[in-house]
Amino acid sequence: EGSGSTATNEGSTVINGTYGGSYSHQATNVAVYENTGSVDFNASNARVTMASTGYGFGARLPFTVVAAVRREDAAVGGHLIWNRSSTDGWLLRVQASTFYAYFARRTSSANTTVVSTAAIRYAENDLVAGVYDGTNLYVWLNGTKYGPTSDTRSISASSDPLTIANNNANTLSFEGNMSHAAIFDSALADARLTRYWDAFAAGL
Repeated sequence: EGSGSTATNEGSTVINGTYGGSYSHQATNVAVYENTGSVDFNASNARVTMASTGYGFGARLPFTVVAAVRREDAAVGGHLIWNRSSTDGWLLRVQASTFYAYFARRTSSANTTVVSTAAIRYAENDLVAGVYDGTNLYVWLNGTKYGPTSDTRSISASSDPLTIANNNANTLSFEGNMSHAAIFDSALADARLTRYWDAFAAGL
């Protein structure tokens, strides 16, 4: 593993990531929402591992996770952004076989999920987001909102690292290109997510 480039959240807090596995680094400052660069993951245990605290969103704290992706494996899905311990946590992924966008809050005893009915496309640029508002889960794909799925459980915040393009066990890698990965400590409004999609579709 080598030293990762610097990422910042919306409040300009610097987060240091560490790259692992095989990847092609195409730009600095990955994981900044407005960044125009990206990282190409080849699915050979490729991942970016971030800090182990601050992303768990335990209890019923609202949050939003966003990623711009280009799926480059025609037959396999994979995790996009993952923050789950052996029990509690959350994840955003490309579902296996259907390639639907999949967002979940999980515990050792129960999973609550919301899934799109459209696929994350092969070799196309797509924008995916998961939103939890403290009561319901939603998943967005290319400006279309899916859900809600009710989830009022209080979960424990994961103490494991935030992982991009894989899970912590390196068992479900994402193969493709990813940029604009961002996590917000609030449930973004529909209008804001729609603006993100409009800007993304326009190539801004």
